[in-house]
Amino acid sequence: MKPVGPRSALRALDILNLLSNSEVPHTLTSISEHLSLPKTSTLSLLRMLEKGSYTTLERSRYELGPQAFQLALAINRNRGFPGMLHASLEQLARACNETCFLGSLCDNKVEVEYLDVIESANPLRYAVRVGDVRPLHSSTVGKISLAHFGDARLGEYFRTVERKRYTEMTITDEGELRAQIVQIRRERFAENISAMIDGLSSYGVPIYSLDNRLAGAVVASGPAHRMEPRKDELHAMLTTAGQQMSRLLNSTDVYPPSELTLID
Repeated sequence: MKPVGPRSALRALDILNLLSNSEVPHTLTSISEHLSLPKTSTLSLLRMLEKGSYTTLERSRYELGPQAFQLALAINRNRGFPGMLHASLEQLARACNETCFLGSLCDNKVEVEYLDVIESANPLRYAVRVGDVRPLHSSTVGKISLAHFGDARLGEYFRTVERKRYTEMTITDEGELRAQIVQIRRERFAENISAMIDGLSSYGVPIYSLDNRLAGAVVASGPAHRMEPRKDELHAMLTTAGQQMSRLLNSTDVYPPSELTLID
């Protein structure tokens, strides 16, 4: 086999890209034709990829191998949600000088998890850790998630999930929560005033991925006496950040989208 140079490395990546975007396996001939490469060069590259388990060969047809999927998972962990949004989150935190974080709906669909956090430099600030979970009814990320539930999912939530009161401002009543959900759907903006901690105010906006699917939310939180006089300013900052983050996650619609893709 000839030594692998920079051009060969790029051509190997071209093969992986072709296979990852194909619904059916490819033959040596079809790969060669798609990439305009000589069959001999294509075969050398495929043998190299097969040796590294990046491709597999069965009945003269090539597919992605286990190592290619491991690579994809690693890239997604570090450069997907929330990894590739970290720089935008840092920019927002610097601009507003309050604690900012990203969160998304947990698999159980009754809690949300905080995935990335940048704390404010202010001595008096909201402290939260990556990995912390919060209930839907009393958190900003949670309320944004509820606003994207379909009717059946929302009905199941209200029937089956206990809603604990944390402060006098915690909303547990179904009717009041539904009214907030309607408002969040209309404004694509959520606010949470002393719902989890007395004196803490939070504002947040949704983040969308492809096909207007909810990926999560970006939130700014801090002491009410600093946050509430800046509500309009923070709303504008969060909307800019939400739009930027949604673009990074391949959302191609206007932000916020006119039509929501609801969670079943």
